[in-house]
Amino acid sequence: MKKFVIVGSGSAGLIAAGMIKKYWKDDVDITVIHDKSQGSIAVGESTTPYIHAFLTFCGIPEKDLIRDLDVTIKLGINFKNWIPDTEYFHGFGQITGQNGWNKLRSSDPSATYSILNDVYSGGSLYNEPMTKVPTTIFDNFSHALHIDTRQFTDYLYEKLNGDIKFVDDVVTRVRVNTECTNIESVECKYNGVFDADYFIDASGFNTILFKHLNPKWNDMSKYLPIDRAIPQQIPYDFKDELPSYTLAEATDNGWIWRIPIGDRYGTGYLYSSKFTSDEEAREKYNDWLVRILILNLRVIEL
Repeated sequence: MKKFVIVGSGSAGLIAAGMIKKYWKDDVDITVIHDKSQGSIAVGESTTPYIHAFLTFCGIPEKDLIRDLDVTIKLGINFKNWIPDTEYFHGFGQITGQNGWNKLRSSDPSATYSILNDVYSGGSLYNEPMTKVPTTIFDNFSHALHIDTRQFTDYLYEKLNGDIKFVDDVVTRVRVNTECTNIESVECKYNGVFDADYFIDASGFNTILFKHLNPKWNDMSKYLPIDRAIPQQIPYDFKDELPSYTLAEATDNGWIWRIPIGDRYGTGYLYSSKFTSDEEAREKYNDWLVRILILNLRVIEL
């Protein structure tokens, strides 16, 4: 039997735990160490179609997830103002011509083709944002889900509890080998030492395990200058139709996301501190929110 220790019980930690347990079953012993008092940052609610691979692999029917949680269908992303004063919609599929990538036909179900040629392909992907879900069976078109992160992690916790050991504790010490290339054990505040064959760091920005391995960071800020995020949840106005897409709206110094989830929107402002201050970003984000003025918006350093 192989022993796994996972630090962190957000969506990353629980998805890892679920897939490992489902694959190796009784051949693995999994312990998830998490500090319940910390919670999660509650972002990452707009998924890609790979969510289906996880749900299928772990035997979780998508219809059950939609029924039990505030889940909505995501057909793609609506990009606004990335090209000035222009909106375009991008689905998930790729070109599927009879001769593979080398042949383009207007009848192919391709969002890429639709965007480039300003046509509706007639297939399962769309070149305009929609508020309605197609009536075709889910398996017949490429889609993803908008998921409330806290609901999703609670849901996975209930599914996994019993098969996986959950320990509510705080890691106080990480023991590594002399070369700082491998973790040997972790020590917790209340439950002592945990050793394992494999350790997984799912602690997010805290990097509770990873930072002890002397990681070498590659500075990519020249190419990816965005280094701040302001996440915020706002109520959903039921006078409007709930869109079946994620909105990504460009701004002067970054971009704003809007994710429809049940009775609310998950939104946020991503920007670069090289080009604007936190206060300026808060002001611009509040201007975008229009009807809702939110004071003391939380800024996350990426």
